[in-house]
Amino acid sequence: MNGFKWGIAGLLALVFSSVSLAQDRLISPGAGTAERKAILDGVRPAVELRLQGEVQFVVNSIQAYKGWAMVNAQPQRKDGRRFDAAKLFGKNESMMMDGLTVTALLQRRGGNWVLVEHKIGATDVWWMGYCDEKPRRIPAEVLGCPN
Repeated sequence: MNGFKWGIAGLLALVFSSVSLAQDRLISPGAGTAERKAILDGVRPAVELRLQGEVQFVVNSIQAYKGWAMVNAQPQRKDGRRFDAAKLFGKNESMMMDGLTVTALLQRRGGNWVLVEHKIGATDVWWMGYCDEKPRRIPAEVLGCPN
């Protein structure tokens, strides 16, 4: 094998080993990364359906580990305008919400991030119920479970 082919083989090995390492530790995919886009694309259809329009997320946090991800984000319209919670949910219900904050739990299945559960405007930490599962399927690191 000539030097160029060895170089390509080495580069591919490095890429695949770094992907493997990323799955073995808690990551927070940064803005502009393919992983972040894939995770948010897993949340987007359900949120767009409920908010009745195209959504762009302003991310507060994303954690991913061992095929699971947790998202906390603010939805806004693609042009940056806010959605009107009172129009979408009614005045009384919208007053009982934490704005339109989206919290979502996803699982990687077959190379795609699939939405497991999500809430819009939740005022509690609904995902902590998964911390009590015996045996727990979802890593504590993703959920933020207390020790």
